Amino acid sequence: MLLSWPLCATAAPKWKVLETPRFTVVSQISEKETRAWAEEYNQFIDALKGVLSVDERFLPRLTVVLFAREKDFGVYRPIGENGKPQDWVAGYFSRQETWSVIGMADRLDDEATRRIIFHEGVHWFVSADQRRFPMWFNEGLAEVFSTFTFHNQEVKWGQPIDFRVISLRRQKLLPLSQLLMVSQSDKMFNESDRTGLFYSESWAFMHYLVFGRRKGGQGSVNEYLSAYFSGMSTEGAFQKTFGMDFATMDLALEAYLRGGEYHVYSPPASPTAKITAPFEPAAPALVQVALAKLAYGSNHRELAKKHAEEAVRLDPVYAPGYAMLAWVRSTEESPDEFFEAADKAVKLGAQDADALWLLAMARYKKAWALGGVPTAEAREIANLLERAINLFPAQKSAYLNLGSILAQIDRPDEDDALFLEQGRKLFPDEKMLLVGQAQLLRKKGDKEKSLKLLQTVLDQPGQVSIKEQEFLKKLKITWDISDTLAQIYILREQKKYNEAVVLLDALFARGTTLESRAMVMQVRREMCALAALQEANAARKDGQKEEAARLYQSVLDMERIPAWLRGQAQQSLQKLHNQSTAATPAEE
Repeated sequence: MLLSWPLCATAAPKWKVLETPRFTVVSQISEKETRAWAEEYNQFIDALKGVLSVDERFLPRLTVVLFAREKDFGVYRPIGENGKPQDWVAGYFSRQETWSVIGMADRLDDEATRRIIFHEGVHWFVSADQRRFPMWFNEGLAEVFSTFTFHNQEVKWGQPIDFRVISLRRQKLLPLSQLLMVSQSDKMFNESDRTGLFYSESWAFMHYLVFGRRKGGQGSVNEYLSAYFSGMSTEGAFQKTFGMDFATMDLALEAYLRGGEYHVYSPPASPTAKITAPFEPAAPALVQVALAKLAYGSNHRELAKKHAEEAVRLDPVYAPGYAMLAWVRSTEESPDEFFEAADKAVKLGAQDADALWLLAMARYKKAWALGGVPTAEAREIANLLERAINLFPAQKSAYLNLGSILAQIDRPDEDDALFLEQGRKLFPDEKMLLVGQAQLLRKKGDKEKSLKLLQTVLDQPGQVSIKEQEFLKKLKITWDISDTLAQIYILREQKKYNEAVVLLDALFARGTTLESRAMVMQVRREMCALAALQEANAARKDGQKEEAARLYQSVLDMERIPAWLRGQAQQSLQKLHNQSTAATPAEE
């Protein structure tokens, strides 16, 4: 007993689960602490809804993992840029497109950890609104709410952040005309430590708008967003909302920071945030899936894979386990193994958007590995993607994948077009969805409008990646080649071979893809040979035997023409020779 006692004393606490409508908490800490954390996060979400209303159906499902001991959390600490775990991290928030996860050690009251969790929680919450918010708004709101607290039924947020205040007093502020224009590609937005001037001033400006102005407050923030999203310029929306120009607001913000008085918002606690769900033992497979998400989100991919494999070993009929296994296999395993896990998840009843999207991608990857996606399989993949969209309409990747796969279907229907249109409304800045619509229009025979849409995207190179630009250029050329060859077929039927050659030369002048150049060149050789044969036959009928013989020989001298054309030229030249040597040549 004495020998076994240390093993029992150091064993990790048992996992329990608290299922709430908004998130799932998998916890090793006490029921009291777990409920307190969950209710505080519920209050946090309700407070956010008071500032920004979103449709919670569009929120990625959130899993929270609470460790009782810091050493157990240690293996899940995120990997830094140096390739090593960030040992100082006591908690983090990882956001994927269809799910998110929070992991925390036992330091639940650690101020820095809380600020990270609530800051990232704002981004998670805002992701349910498909509008693309200005960077200063996103980061400013996240920083203002990072100070959220709920204690003794008292809600507070907006407390001053000391290091931000000190930082802003020591350096010159950015002009608001510059701050409000910062985009994701700007260096100051991508500062890895998030302590730079952009983040500090975004916090200060948001704090001033909400608390420091006598008129408007939170209402003026929403009024500005309404003007901004109505299509007005940043400056126009600013002037309309605040009744002043950037320079005047610069002075007001500087005065606010010098004043040193920062209001704190303390709204009434939400009566609906209390959680009454049971706190009960967690199924071992459920725990493994939660830990797999935690490991995946912190870039420990092999550990994530081990947890997912353990989940399906522990419970061979647990659909979420196979869905998580499919997720980790999507980029690291063979197409067959990816498909096996995704297919098993759906067959076992996983009808969430994530599982359906994974199966669609697995089927595509498997078909592509076999040499291409047949139109019937493309239709099945599109159906899976549309089912996923119906379950989670905010999944941008599903719309993008749908736009690509519909181009491989012979007869897309009206529902397909409606799905792409819905995607365009939700993600108006996603230009590749416009390309999907263009390809769909082309399938339906509206070549003029489809080309116009494609050209619209090509005329805005800054809106797509370099890789996407190259794809679009090739797509336009491919369409051009296809349309030209269709015209060539008609001209060939009409025996207008010289006109066909002119069209092909014009096509070469516009440009072809490397993959199609040899094929188009072969078509040109055939048209040139047919044109020469046509002219030779005409010359022979007109009695121009020498010219006819020259033209027949020119066909024989051509390289890489089909054997039947070479044979026809040879036969015609031989007939011409026989006629020339006969005593009384017969006319054909």
